[in-house]
Amino acid sequence: MKNLSLRFMFLFIVKSLTFAALILSFNTSSRAVGTLDSTFGTNGRAAVEIGSQAFVTATVVQPDGKIIVVGEVNRAITQYDVVLIRLNPNGTLDANFGSGGKVFAAISNGSDRAKAVALAPDGKIVVVGNTQTPGSTTNTDFFVARFTAAGALDTTFGNNGVKTVNQGSNDDFYAVAVQPDGKIVAAGSTSDGARAAVARFDSNGSLDATFNGGLVLLDLPNFTNENFRAIAFTTDGRILVGGLALYSPNFPVPSVDFNVLVLLESNGTVNQSFGNQGVASGGAAHFTCGFDLAVLPDGKILTTGANTVRFLSNGTIDPTFPVGAKGSRLAVLSDC
Repeated sequence: MKNLSLRFMFLFIVKSLTFAALILSFNTSSRAVGTLDSTFGTNGRAAVEIGSQAFVTATVVQPDGKIIVVGEVNRAITQYDVVLIRLNPNGTLDANFGSGGKVFAAISNGSDRAKAVALAPDGKIVVVGNTQTPGSTTNTDFFVARFTAAGALDTTFGNNGVKTVNQGSNDDFYAVAVQPDGKIVAAGSTSDGARAAVARFDSNGSLDATFNGGLVLLDLPNFTNENFRAIAFTTDGRILVGGLALYSPNFPVPSVDFNVLVLLESNGTVNQSFGNQGVASGGAAHFTCGFDLAVLPDGKILTTGANTVRFLSNGTIDPTFPVGAKGSRLAVLSDC
């Protein structure tokens, strides 16, 4: 069986909507694969009390083995705030992060929903999602927040650590990645998922004008309800974004969900030689689910969502790889 230096899975448990606990289970290569690591937390599990109606949405592991968990928690009757937790490699709360290992951040005066997290090269923490549009009870704006390694909002970024962007009635970032130069790439959808959105921000939080104006909105040929959920960088520095979209050339019939990929140049333009008119697609299914992607060392692209599909670097489906079942997250073993 193949070795894996670190694996994890996480789950929030909500009890009677008054208590939430974070449970993480870790397995190291020194243990039999699939068994809980008794050196982590209590018998392989770490539980952290957060508050009422709390949800985990993303995690990232630092180079030193510490674990950052991001989500949202209801701190008022109808208001959610962003929450970050950092655990030591043994599953205990990191007392040097925020207040006793926890950070609660109100992005706006309304509800804030964190959807993804990434680490910057300097160790800062970038979180993206949506925040309630000022003066509206239903609309949302994109937000990007950057925190210091100690868990404080980074005041050198945006407005006291937060950058918001209003594009449509329902803006939402679902994915984030940080380039080696510190620029932040975020992706999601706008106006109830009608268009996919990709944005790039300079390290100070301003939209990067060299990235096709900073915010790129995409209407994919023959697709509707586009929603990007993952970002990766190719070996030559291009930006690969992917998610789910509804294939519907004769809308509303037929209508089938597909995994979709778009390859962007560093200036934000679509690489038209990738896939079909710049869009690669595969893995049809009559349901929606999560999505993730990874660029393999040989340049091939592995995706999971409506189905698990592998693409060649040019965006065509790899015929040597059997299409698999649906999924929401994936990780590539180091010896693959």
